[in-house]
Amino acid sequence: MQLRGYSGRKLSENVESEVLGVVLSDAVSIFGENSVCEVDASGKSVEEILSLLLEIVTAEKRSERCRVGLVDWLKDYYWLLGREE
Repeated sequence: MQLRGYSGRKLSENVESEVLGVVLSDAVSIFGENSVCEVDASGKSVEEILSLLLEIVTAEKRSERCRVGLVDWLKDYYWLLGREE
């Protein structure tokens, strides 16, 4: 986000929003869990992400890869809380 020129409060708000899952929570509240698909794009190329999204939207039935709660953004930081996962 710093590369986009975000700094100070804007940067903090965006990081906080990501950590708390605000967008995911809002989407589930508005559309329901069965209509929301959480996708982990970490470390993937644009082509890989596009391929995954096309697979999801063209599938005839909902895949196990398409669900809420699939991504745990905090798992690498549980040690800070004294939790090992």
